[in-house]
Amino acid sequence: MLWWRQDDDERETDDEVEVRGRSVLVLISHYFPLLEVLDLSYPLHCYHGAVELSHLKKLRKVNFSGHSDINDKSLLHLFKSCKVLEEAIMLHCFDITFDGIAKALRERPTLRSLSFSKTNGPVKVRYESAYTTSHFISSLSLKCLASLDLLSSNISDELLSSIATERLPLTRLVLQYCIGIVQVLGICCNIRHLNLSKCSMVKLEMNFEVPKLEVLNLSYTNVDDEALYMISKSCCGLLKLSLENCNDFTKKGVNHVVENCTQLRKISLDGCHKVHANIVSSMVSSRPSLRQITAPPTRTGAFSARKVKYFLRQGCLVC
Repeated sequence: MLWWRQDDDERETDDEVEVRGRSVLVLISHYFPLLEVLDLSYPLHCYHGAVELSHLKKLRKVNFSGHSDINDKSLLHLFKSCKVLEEAIMLHCFDITFDGIAKALRERPTLRSLSFSKTNGPVKVRYESAYTTSHFISSLSLKCLASLDLLSSNISDELLSSIATERLPLTRLVLQYCIGIVQVLGICCNIRHLNLSKCSMVKLEMNFEVPKLEVLNLSYTNVDDEALYMISKSCCGLLKLSLENCNDFTKKGVNHVVENCTQLRKISLDGCHKVHANIVSSMVSSRPSLRQITAPPTRTGAFSARKVKYFLRQGCLVC
């Protein structure tokens, strides 16, 4: 594994940075031909250098996050050259488009993990046509893709439908900060990890079982008691549930989860102001599998030492 970072005290002109950056990539490419993991994320200065990695025939994982000058052309060249590439991380790469990724991925059908975003949050999302977003998935044949991260993207129903149609073998899906989501579950029967944190609009339609889902993050969403009931019935194998700063459900929804998710080990209720902290005692006693609870706000401050010790004797850490 190799990281490259520039020192803060270096003072160079833009041209010097460009030349040195390209030189570094040339050196990496020529002197580390067996390199498998390369992390060039969030440099102090950006430079056009992705095309210089063609000699890294063994490269399996690359991280170009924060390279605002990496574009569709350089990405295509990289994916063509690195034939055993399995994981690509390209968060906050503003000049890469969905269409560009689709073309690059057709050159690398063995990819197992893709992380991509354009922005730091939903406000600056660039809207692309339904055709483009749908084409992003429907044009692919990524039968090995197990992890997909579309942080801060504009997700359309067409894109989600395309994911379902392609029957990608996804076990991990991250749509954090995404907008425009209407339905999200049921697209992949093998999903184990789903992150919908801070999605501006989420509607869970789950009239089916999702038995393999183990980790679900719904923090900062509008999930309510009814949704939690549906989740508890459809995702009874949940191990971890994050509901931080969700203020549309009550103890009724929490009780649904505790009752039906018989393997639940961790749950976070931090910032859930409609749920009183006194629910924690009943949660611990009624669900022995619980090992950690992040409690909702309490008006009296932290739990007493005696109470905390009691929870620990039951095998559960309450914080």
